[in-house]
Amino acid sequence: MVIHKNLLFATVSLATVVVALATTDQPDNFSADVIIRVINDLSSKILIVHCASKDDDLSAHGLEIGATFSWRFQAIVGTLFWCNLAVEDKRVSFQAFVNGERYVPYLYVRDSGVYDGDNLIYAWRQIRFP
Repeated sequence: MVIHKNLLFATVSLATVVVALATTDQPDNFSADVIIRVINDLSSKILIVHCASKDDDLSAHGLEIGATFSWRFQAIVGTLFWCNLAVEDKRVSFQAFVNGERYVPYLYVRDSGVYDGDNLIYAWRQIRFP
């Protein structure tokens, strides 16, 4: 009977360790190296890109056709970057990185909007001037 109790205790202890290891995918303060690229894939215009986070303003950049603006950062829990893009009288604003749960590493800016490759993910908004 003592052997069965010890075996049962050892089995339960091992199962507890396995479950604990399996459920700790990332610590609460995970850190990951992330690169996001904004590519001017417009047909004939300069693209204005301005991206920022709560702590880092990456400033505005004018991208010639075919040029890329990219930035690298250490993502931790709570990291949020957003971008504002403009070309002539069109604008689009979006969250470029949300806590590691949602982001596109390559953002292709085309005449009809922002793409993640072949899929339109953000459409331009027309700005009306008075």
